[in-house]
Amino acid sequence: MKKLAVIILVLIVALLMAACARSEEMIEVTFDGKECTITGQTELLTGEQLFVYKNLSNMELDLWAGRFLDGHTAQEYFDLQSEPGEYYEKPSWVVEPRQEGTGGDASDGGEVFILHMDDEGEYILALGSYGPLSLWNCLPQLLVIEAPSE
Repeated sequence: MKKLAVIILVLIVALLMAACARSEEMIEVTFDGKECTITGQTELLTGEQLFVYKNLSNMELDLWAGRFLDGHTAQEYFDLQSEPGEYYEKPSWVVEPRQEGTGGDASDGGEVFILHMDDEGEYILALGSYGPLSLWNCLPQLLVIEAPSE
């Protein structure tokens, strides 16, 4: 019984720590069939961030995220696409943060995702599919800055 109480206490502390690292409001990613928009904070602190993805179209698209390396920018990334929806391979200077889907229905109230944005830098969210190939970049891009030390 004592062991169970310790486990529960550790879980509560871990949840509280995770909640402190996240932004106070959930960031919404909405796709209407023509464009993908991000609503909410665009400057975030490092750590776990909550996103809700609402797909209002009839397309099946997954939420993708990337962080730019070596001084590359979102504009360089956007310039790789000649028109919205056109698929292109992720460049070598974009790395994906760890992502967890936590359920929900993206066509109704939205599907909640946790992105582990542990490194400072400029991030992009996109919606994509491998069948048929498509890619929709979401605007605006996100800037992640170091969380202040306590």
